[in-house]
Parts: sequence; structure tokens; C-alpha cells
Amino acid sequence: MKINTISLTDFKKDAAYFDDVNLLVAVKSFDLQAIRKRYVESRKRSKAGSVERRAPSQGGIVAMTLADGQIVEQKILAKITEARGIDVRRGKCALSSEDKIYLFEESTDQPTEIEHPWFSYIHTVKFNDDESRILVSSSGLDILLELDVADSAVTWEWLAWEHGINMADNPATNSRFVLTRNEGEAERLRNAGEEVMLITQPKEQHLPTALRAAFINSVEYGEPGSVLATQFHAGRVIEIHMADKTFSPVLDGLTRPHGGMLYDDGMIATDTAGGAVVHKTAEAVTRFDFTALPGKSDDTKDLEWLQTSHLNDKVIITIDSNRTAFVFFDPQNKKYMTVPFDPNWAVQDFIVMDDPQPALIKKINQYFDK
Repeated sequence: MKINTISLTDFKKDAAYFDDVNLLVAVKSFDLQAIRKRYVESRKRSKAGSVERRAPSQGGIVAMTLADGQIVEQKILAKITEARGIDVRRGKCALSSEDKIYLFEESTDQPTEIEHPWFSYIHTVKFNDDESRILVSSSGLDILLELDVADSAVTWEWLAWEHGINMADNPATNSRFVLTRNEGEAERLRNAGEEVMLITQPKEQHLPTALRAAFINSVEYGEPGSVLATQFHAGRVIEIHMADKTFSPVLDGLTRPHGGMLYDDGMIATDTAGGAVVHKTAEAVTRFDFTALPGKSDDTKDLEWLQTSHLNDKVIITIDSNRTAFVFFDPQNKKYMTVPFDPNWAVQDFIVMDDPQPALIKKINQYFDK
């Protein structure tokens, strides 16, 4: 398939072109420098990521208004551990904190706190179209879960280890092992001479980044009956059919990607360490390349880290962690702008709010500001 590369520096920088937006932002940590230091160390190994569980970071949820290329208003609504996933739909907000989901609704006084034994380093939470369910990427344990909003019951799950993605590497020992939660399978594999890690107590047994088999760091609803998930280690986006749980790659050749989602006549994904947003259609793949953009510090001059991207109509908004900015660009009209945010913040995810929903924002702030 033909691959086109277009540098954002070929676009016209024009802050006046873009509409004002209200964002609800998940900040994983208010100490970005510590995260960068760990990442630089991890690049010395062939497989990125830590081999030991790190201490969870203090992060938070921030409401922002962006206008004319700058943040004109912002408020920290909550300080919570490992704030990563966030979604907002018509009077509802789901947000994650390490191994818990908070579900806020305008119609209720208190949020629902959703816990599950297989929640670990939750990366994304997404409502379905009618807000009756929440799709969760529990990245720390290579599992996807869909939950009923009404009663928090699991309506669907997909554990990568049970669908052919179960081989993991330990860079510290240069060894490979099989991940499973099935005791019978573990015994069979050991008898066959395989090294096995059996996970039966997921709350106590943790998988640091490098030891995960799939590291599915984001999941989105795709075409009806399917979801799109990004595999950090394999560098690809896969489509999973929810009915029979089969999957197939739909975009390969990425470096530590995030945020595969439907877009226009195809799909987009954020090629995180590759420094591009990739648009795939039936005819071609187009890479919108960030690498020539100015604004990186000396310690990141040779690195790219585009955390994820979301849509505001046809405009794509990307979190550029190494330039500590939101980058807006319109692929059709070839316009872009950068909006800097606090250089100490590791911004993980965000949602564009067409309606600022002040009542919902107030509930979130009041609950955590107790």
C-alpha cells in the first residue's frame, strides 16, 4: 500500500483558524521529568518499559478552555493517582485512577466507584453510543472489559493471553515466558518445558510494562460489533470482533502506538515514538509527521512522544508530550497550531466537550475536594 508522509511544517500555522474548545484532561503525573528519566533509561533495552513496578504517580483531572492558541482558563478539579482514561457523554463522565473507575452522572449525588480484580493501570475508558456501557483497557494485565453502566456487571471481556498473545519477555534476564490465568494450562506448559507466569491473584501479582505480552494501552469502539485496540509492544492496531473474539491487524509498522479510532473514510492512530499521526484508508496510508516541529527541550531533542489523539469534527488534536503542547491540525485545509500546557505535566488523555456541562464539572470537583 502506498505510504505518503506530510510534515506539519508544510501546513500554515494559524491559531485564528481553530474554534475555541473546552477540554477535560487526564494528567497522569504532575512530575513529567521523572517519567522522562525512566523512559530514557528504558530505551537502553530492546523492549521498552520498566521491569519493576514503579510507585504510582500523583496526577489529576483538569478542566481547560483553549482559545486563540492558548489556554485561557484552567482548573484542577481533582488530584488522584494515575489519572489516565477519561470520557464524557451527555451528563455522564467516566474517569480512571490506576485500578478504579469513577462514574459521575448529573442525575446522582455521588459517583459510582467501579472496581474489578482485573483492573490494573487502566489506560482508557470509553462509553458506547447510548452511554449504557463502558469499554475499559486494563493495560497492566493485558485485558479489555466492557461494563454495564447500570450495575457495573461485566458484559464482555477479552484477555490477550487467551487469544494467542501470551508470550512475554523479561529484558532483565533475557528470557521468554508464557502468561496464563489457567492453572491447568500452566501445568501443561511447564510439563512441556515452557517457562510460565501464572496470574491467579491479579490484585497482588503485577506486570510492569516490559513484562506484558500485549500491553493494549487503548481501546475504542470501531465498526458495529468490533473494537480497535493498540498494542504498544507489537506496534500495531488490531480489530477485535466482539461476538467471536477473533482479531486481525489493521495497521502495522508503528512504534509504541496509542489511540486507534475510526476517522473520515478510514482510521487514524498515533505513532507515539514514531512522531506521527497515521491515517489509513483503503487506498493509502498517510503519515502526518511532527518531527520537524520546534519546541522540544534538549533532553528530548532526539525523541518523539505523541501520547494520543482525538477528534473535534475533522480537526485532529494530539498530545505532544515532548513539546508539552496540544497540537491541532486540519488535514484537509492544511492548518495547524500548538497550544502549550504546563511543562511539568504528563498529559495522558482528554475529551473535547461540545457542551461545557458545568453541573457535571462541579460534581467532580466537589467530590474530590473534600
